[in-house]
Amino acid sequence: MSLNRLSLIKMDFEYFHDRETMIQLALGSNGRGYGYTLDDINNYRDRDLYGDQNELLNYINQFEDFKSQVDMGGAFTKQRLKLSSDERGIFSFGSASTGLYKPQEFYSFLLAQELPNEFPDYPSGIVPPLFVSKESLLKFNNEETPSFFYTSQTNGKTYQLIKQDEGTLEIELGLRQNKVYRTTQKKCYMILPKKGGKAKMVDLYIPKNHGIKLPQIMPTLMLADYLRQYGVMTRISVMRVFDNYYGGNSIVGYAFKVKDFGDDLDFNRLALEGADYKTWRLVKNCVGNLQSGRRQGLINYGNPNATGGSKYEGNYPEGMLMTEFMGRFRNFYMQKMDRGEIEGTRLDKRLMLMGITKKDKTSMDDITEKFYELLDVVDTQFNKIEEACKRIYIREVEESKRLTKSEFKDYMVGVFNLAYSYPIEGDYEETEESKKEIDAEFEEKLDGLDSFLQSI
Repeated sequence: MSLNRLSLIKMDFEYFHDRETMIQLALGSNGRGYGYTLDDINNYRDRDLYGDQNELLNYINQFEDFKSQVDMGGAFTKQRLKLSSDERGIFSFGSASTGLYKPQEFYSFLLAQELPNEFPDYPSGIVPPLFVSKESLLKFNNEETPSFFYTSQTNGKTYQLIKQDEGTLEIELGLRQNKVYRTTQKKCYMILPKKGGKAKMVDLYIPKNHGIKLPQIMPTLMLADYLRQYGVMTRISVMRVFDNYYGGNSIVGYAFKVKDFGDDLDFNRLALEGADYKTWRLVKNCVGNLQSGRRQGLINYGNPNATGGSKYEGNYPEGMLMTEFMGRFRNFYMQKMDRGEIEGTRLDKRLMLMGITKKDKTSMDDITEKFYELLDVVDTQFNKIEEACKRIYIREVEESKRLTKSEFKDYMVGVFNLAYSYPIEGDYEETEESKKEIDAEFEEKLDGLDSFLQSI
């Protein structure tokens, strides 16, 4: 289904490796930001516990009771993850961490100014380690302190170098988002046994907005917890989402990764990053500084054609507007990945999902209803459509009687739309080639649904 209600609105998108990367960029090289308040960033940067632990524990316990009742009828089978040196797999920080290290780079500000093209394959001022000489000039407590130098063959001048983590300069220049890590461990990529079909990976997003509380994000946490026992790997990102209708012409979506595909599931951290009021204030001020710095022409993040700022605490899209918003964000993310600006994966963009309940009072029934909707998207993407329809029909019509037989088809079309709706016109619209591919697959799902309905 094509969507264009947001086609005249600018999409101000960005994606960061993690929250700390976003903080560093928001503070700038001098640590003073770009004119937007820094109080909440400094006050809540080290916060490590979700504010209401009793609430979190209560929801976890309720889900544990509910999870034992979920019957997917063989839709997913438990799988064992394998470690490999094949870089086409998913990098596992946990597996690599025993041999993890930060490689170094050597930099001279003066060299960057005087000979910016000394090493064309590197940012100006960076000297490859092969050309660096080391001298021990200083002593402290009988220990020598090394200094690093480079003598140019171009002008014969010797430059003193700063040793720093590799990637530091590129981050400052806005050329990358995170520093470089390497590992001595060879087998640090997770490979899922694959018998054909799509890679078992789901990319989940939690909207960060003043109106979002823990109950609203619980379906996402529940889905990730449920799927992991079947070898379906999930990544979870938090996205600062708000509209700038009162201060401009844009909808903002600045996301950062909280849980990667190979990471363990930490409910406390996910609740803290996704639903804690104080981390909302922290992230709000980070986005405010990034947008302020862009308006001043000092940094280049997000969409330079979008106007407004984070001080306007707008709403976030709901219903089909959220579906269209995510369709545009999917295309933004894929374009960024194709340009090599973020790490590439085998991720299917149809499984980049934003799953939250409505904003007002949320019951456990509301949470489980949304959980099942998300689970049904995953089921219909990974499994034969007629079999998935049968499982969902038994649950929704025969057992729970939540839906009538006539309502079931509308429900399933809604599930398909979460995966197959795409934006037309405006920012990050769907390409013609992609439209044909999505429409063809959508028709296959509808044919499978019709075949099932005719069989009952």
